[in-house]
Amino acid sequence: IEVALRSSDYQPNLFARNLNRKRTRSIGIVVPTVADPFYSEMVSRIELRLRDEGYWPIVISSHGSRELEVEATRTILSLKVSGALIAPLGLRSDHRTLEKLTQTIPIVYFDTYLEGDTPFVGNNNSQSVSTIVDYLCRSGDAPVYFDIPHVNH
Repeated sequence: IEVALRSSDYQPNLFARNLNRKRTRSIGIVVPTVADPFYSEMVSRIELRLRDEGYWPIVISSHGSRELEVEATRTILSLKVSGALIAPLGLRSDHRTLEKLTQTIPIVYFDTYLEGDTPFVGNNNSQSVSTIVDYLCRSGDAPVYFDIPHVNH
């Protein structure tokens, strides 16, 4: 059988193979937009780490839309992913849909914190700005202008 499979260049169908399994070796990644350099770089790094660990990423952009974020969460759930990494839209997210998802598969939020017990990876923007301002005040350096657009529009 193995010789025949090799000679015919057989490629297994991952979805068919996992029909009877509860989860695949895939991880859903939902971001507001892959056009933003921050999210593009995050997805790229996450994708490499997942592949190193034998997982396949499934990347979906919500394009900053609450409705598309809900659709993305439903899609990754229907694909029976092993877990998901989600950069939620924050206040515009449908918190009930995301909470329901956290009860079904392992979820980690990144970049945007949502209230609750779901694991979160990100930085503390208030603390970061405070540290920058404190440094500038102590150093005597000329003030710096940071034009940081809000990408979740």
